[in-house]
Amino acid sequence: MGSSNPDMDSICSAPAYTHLKNDFLGKEATAFTGASRCLENRADENSGLTGVLPEIYSLGISIWDPVYAESEHVGDCWELVHIVRGKVTLHVAGTRFRGNSCDTLLVPPTISHRDEFPVGTRFEVLHIMFKWNDGAAVLPLEINRDLVRLPVTDKQVVRELAFGVYQDLRHQRPLWQQTAVADLYRLLLFLISATKELRVPKLRNETAAQKERRRQMIREAKEFILANLDKPIALSDIAFNLRISTYHLSHLFSRESGFTLSSYLTHARMQKAAELLTDPRMRIAEVAYSVGFEDSNYFSKVFRKHFQCSPGRYRARLSRQSRNEAP
Repeated sequence: MGSSNPDMDSICSAPAYTHLKNDFLGKEATAFTGASRCLENRADENSGLTGVLPEIYSLGISIWDPVYAESEHVGDCWELVHIVRGKVTLHVAGTRFRGNSCDTLLVPPTISHRDEFPVGTRFEVLHIMFKWNDGAAVLPLEINRDLVRLPVTDKQVVRELAFGVYQDLRHQRPLWQQTAVADLYRLLLFLISATKELRVPKLRNETAAQKERRRQMIREAKEFILANLDKPIALSDIAFNLRISTYHLSHLFSRESGFTLSSYLTHARMQKAAELLTDPRMRIAEVAYSVGFEDSNYFSKVFRKHFQCSPGRYRARLSRQSRNEAP
């Protein structure tokens, strides 16, 4: 098989390709090889990780052809399938794994498999094909059973990380290939860590100091966001400021708040943008830049999804309300 969080409308309007037909990266995948050597430092001997990054061979959003539900097929790469829309039953090695929208499944290389989904339905996925030396040691086939039963907050983090890799490709900023590989590696580590956590007994007696420390980190994360809304900050910037890992911060925030840190960042930006739009002297592009968006068109898409109308229409509505309330 960035500076702001991608909205599903813009993601799903991206060019789709037929499963395993068109590679977005193709032969350029060899450009990732150099980056895949950069973490060859000391790794935890008990983790199964050597510190070598994966190599990406194909990356994109695809609408799958029903032909792949009819017969088994095999590839020489790992396949990460994040379900954007629809549901599927993965048949592999005599085992079935069922996934729905927002679930993620992993298919090992060189293993014959079949992807069964209801004919006549739209089955859309974010599909990443990659090779990884550590994969066989840390991604057993049975990990799929745990992936589909992750808490909703963890699945939201997985979706954001997966689309983060995709956004690296779409924007192609300097060093985007190395960034995409590093972001895929972070996604894979999150999958491994989150599924392992499912099997760890929950601590029943958390001390008052531990609870306060957790709440303090959440407060500091929110304060950092509000103080830097005019900058294109990413989750990694917030985590660096708090001196904790991006994974730990995302996980902590989701569990404590019930929604993701990226969602909070987007919400804070939109509320600030709505406030700035009350000033008729500010152009839409200036408002976008003032809340950390470098692309005013992308800002408008995110704003439209958040408020169900464009920034221009929102401003016009505020203007009418102001006139109606005038004495």
